[in-house]
Amino acid sequence: MKPQLLVIGLLVSTLLNAQYFYKTVSLPAWSNNTTNALQLKNGEYLVGRHSYRQVAALVGPGGSLIYVDILTNGLLKYDRFGSQVFSNSLEVSPTTYCIIGDVTDDRYNSRSIQLSNGSLLTAANFHNFNTNHFGNAYFYGFSLVKSDPTTGLVLDTKIIDGGCYSANRYTIVNDIKEDRQNNIYLTGYTHGSGAIKNGFVIKLNWTSGISWSTVYQLDDGDTEGISLLINETNNTMYVGGNVINSNGDKDVFLTNIELTKGSVQWTRQYGGNKDDILSKLQTSLEQEIIFFGSTNSFGIGNNHYDFWLTRTDLNGQVIWSNTYGGENYEEGIDMTSSMINKQYVLGGKTVDGINGGNDIQLIWVNGKGDIKDGRQYGSSDNETLFSLTNTADNGLLIWGRSGSPTGLLYKTNFWGIIPKSFCTSEKRVPPQHAAAPLTKTPKLSLLNLTFTVRDASARPETENVSDYLHCLHSTSTSQAAVQNILKETDNKKELVTVAQAGGNAITLRFTKNYQQGYYSLCTLSGQVLQHKKLSGRETETISLVNLTPGIYLLKMTVDNRTTVQKIFKH
Repeated sequence: MKPQLLVIGLLVSTLLNAQYFYKTVSLPAWSNNTTNALQLKNGEYLVGRHSYRQVAALVGPGGSLIYVDILTNGLLKYDRFGSQVFSNSLEVSPTTYCIIGDVTDDRYNSRSIQLSNGSLLTAANFHNFNTNHFGNAYFYGFSLVKSDPTTGLVLDTKIIDGGCYSANRYTIVNDIKEDRQNNIYLTGYTHGSGAIKNGFVIKLNWTSGISWSTVYQLDDGDTEGISLLINETNNTMYVGGNVINSNGDKDVFLTNIELTKGSVQWTRQYGGNKDDILSKLQTSLEQEIIFFGSTNSFGIGNNHYDFWLTRTDLNGQVIWSNTYGGENYEEGIDMTSSMINKQYVLGGKTVDGINGGNDIQLIWVNGKGDIKDGRQYGSSDNETLFSLTNTADNGLLIWGRSGSPTGLLYKTNFWGIIPKSFCTSEKRVPPQHAAAPLTKTPKLSLLNLTFTVRDASARPETENVSDYLHCLHSTSTSQAAVQNILKETDNKKELVTVAQAGGNAITLRFTKNYQQGYYSLCTLSGQVLQHKKLSGRETETISLVNLTPGIYLLKMTVDNRTTVQKIFKH
């Protein structure tokens, strides 16, 4: 076959096999926080999402249920045709969820990647109120959860502790990357040394732990790492983020860090006389650096934000910088690029909605930053973008939400066109304007702060019970009764041990004689599947044969003492 015919044949095959779809995903009303979507190595798609549920893990006297609201991180997987493969929850330990009523800003964002060995890795922020957790009343940190790409089952979990044990102090992860040696890099911010945000970068080996961590502060102001770019050829990495300057406005910064020991090589700061914000850092089409975000200093908007795209060389020197937007508000959220089309795709939201409200907006620009096309996705509701990814067939995977709230997942061709959608797609090309950011070298302060990796399985099994007290909203059981249950549950190991005999049964072994008792086997949503009186024997066997694989709650009440434990059916 002639080479030209081979190329044409491959192109036709790619086009015929390209699949486009539009999916809606149910989201909780509290899910205002960012997750991402990506394409897996086998061509399927992974979406991070929050799930809301009412937990019925505590059962009061007489069998009345105590409900609490929690928000958990989880994953959805779709095949290349848009059919759902699995939906899982990453609530593998009490600290991987948060309590409704305190869900704000970035504290519950999550970020997922696929590792080189195929497994999925999710970095998820959380908090919990707990006097048992490492002896502290508050704990804010993040978890790293490995899960199986085929089944979604959780494989392993680690907790990253930045020493934030008081209210309004957090350790937050914003981005995660892996290098060719299977090292994991994380960036975000921590309050571990005080009230001011300090940026951090962590290099982690899953087996041996933290290789190094660098904690820094710029211009004595809040400093937050947002996005990572690894350059193994030069044994270096770039961290892009935001810093509050001496005028109280946000600037963008780039920091160059050596990979072996984590030493800072240089730092550059970019901005104007108002807020300028970085959302994404990536390799440019020329194999240098390009960053994307929003600006209130430049552009044509009258005291409103526009998209902002800046290309630099590998030393952080600006080559060109452009803004894109109209007279009203545009927010730059994520970007991707195509080496085939030699273009960038910029994604965000605009308040100039097609049918009112906010719309998702995409803009296509070439390697010089010149606009080639634009498109909006919207309805009469408010839509916003979470993530934007270039797929293997040179299409786009667009993940966002409407104000309903409903998750919106689009798989389109490169130009954002989908055959059919309930949302309106309309071409709109906003104005373009050259920007002239000021570049300076900020004051850099390196801080001595140690992160700790904790094995989630080593944490107390019952600590989630005290979390429930934070947002109890059922009147079926009094607060005093809950306190009694909490006290009794803390003595769980004195009462009974639970052993799983394969996947189809569990055995209860009671450590003390008891007069009477019963057990209930419930789903995570509180539906009671089994409710039986205990026989009074030293051991009791409970069959799981008729249960589908998943996670269940086993509640036991013996002589007015109550315990709750998770059960896994494989």
